[in-house]
Amino acid sequence: MHSLFTTKQDNPSTPGPDSGTEVWTLSQVADFLKISEKSVTRLLQQKQIPGVKVGGQWRFLRQAVEDWFASRMSATEEDDKEPLITAIESQDTAIPVSRLLSPDNILPELKPGPKEVVLRRLCRLLQEEGAVSSGEALLEKVMARERMASTALPGGLALPHPREPDAPFILKPSLALGICPKGTEFGAPDGQPTHVFFLICVNSLVTHVRLLGRLSLLLRTEGLLEGIQRARDAQEIHSMIIQRDLQATMGV
Repeated sequence: MHSLFTTKQDNPSTPGPDSGTEVWTLSQVADFLKISEKSVTRLLQQKQIPGVKVGGQWRFLRQAVEDWFASRMSATEEDDKEPLITAIESQDTAIPVSRLLSPDNILPELKPGPKEVVLRRLCRLLQEEGAVSSGEALLEKVMARERMASTALPGGLALPHPREPDAPFILKPSLALGICPKGTEFGAPDGQPTHVFFLICVNSLVTHVRLLGRLSLLLRTEGLLEGIQRARDAQEIHSMIIQRDLQATMGV
């Protein structure tokens, strides 16, 4: 019988077949977050990161750490940054969004509807682009992730992604963006409709973490989400995002 507390010893960048229930050690979480073990311990002492002690050693459910990461990156204010935020902002390996998002992958008029219907349209975009071999296979993995916990965040934003970011049907890293002007129910923690959907589709855990951090930081810049929702077409939305991303990259 499989135990929840059976710890994999491999590197977190090579998750196992059921990575949603994978259990990490302190050193694996530190490697995942690109911060020191001391910083992780400090977050534990402050009861900010989810973890439990088993036999005197800290253990972490991978999916809980990913969810915590996404929520903190979105919610942290500019004048109240934690060590995690500072560490990610200082990485030289940040991935420019311009490499992964094209106007063809943007739907400015996404219609409200059930979660699966909304996500199917975005998955189909990535199949048409050649980023995945099967839009339905991608949808299945994205929905599996949503069933664990919604990727919707406060403020009308969602960052859906496959449960395993290294699935074989993913041919190249890419993003799809959908804007739902009327908003749609997506399980946001604040109970409000979700308007902006960034579907993250990459083929490695390391790339997934860095891109998630990049997007979360970018989307916290003042007025960007509002501007995306007001824009008239895909090209305008794309230009707005790339300009902000360039400013972040150049530090201007």
